[in-house]
Amino acid sequence: MRVGLPTFDPSPEIRRAGQATPGCGEVDYFPLHGIGSEAQYRRRLYFQEIVSAACAAGVPVRLFDALVAQESRYRPYARSHAGAMGLTQLMPGTADDLGVVDPWDLQQNLAGGARYLRMQLDRFGKWELALAAYNAGPGRVEQYNGIPPFRETRAYVSTIMRSVQQGNTVHRAASAMPPGNPFRKVRLARFVRPSEIPED
Repeated sequence: MRVGLPTFDPSPEIRRAGQATPGCGEVDYFPLHGIGSEAQYRRRLYFQEIVSAACAAGVPVRLFDALVAQESRYRPYARSHAGAMGLTQLMPGTADDLGVVDPWDLQQNLAGGARYLRMQLDRFGKWELALAAYNAGPGRVEQYNGIPPFRETRAYVSTIMRSVQQGNTVHRAASAMPPGNPFRKVRLARFVRPSEIPED
């Protein structure tokens, strides 16, 4: 019997939205809901590096991006009380195992975190279990034959999966919008109150 959250197998639509593909290095910036404006600003700064690391490791971009949001809120110099470092919060031993020479180096940290997530996806086969292993360790996931019953780990998995689902919904809605700007541009010679602007 599995302990923890019920497993969620993302729909093919959600999987496609985040799958690494040959052209995934050109993924357009998309909004991530549930983070503050400062984190959103940092995310925009590092977004292409996040995409590149996800693509190189063959992990879903949206999944990896949501993991970075949860781990560090896009703070490259974040350090946990346990000693985890950087955007993907690599522990020193994990960084060594992954061949990450400098965990404070943005690209090395992202590459290491993406590779570690790929290892957990390959090992456990489900997004939730891979995330639980990233957070609590693969040994704990094996010990409990599922998501460990730790409040932090359960919240971690739930938050990231919700972020992936919400991101996919926003992406679908945005792609359904007509192309271009439906509003007419008007040049104003002086300040005009909105009530003074003619409707046609």
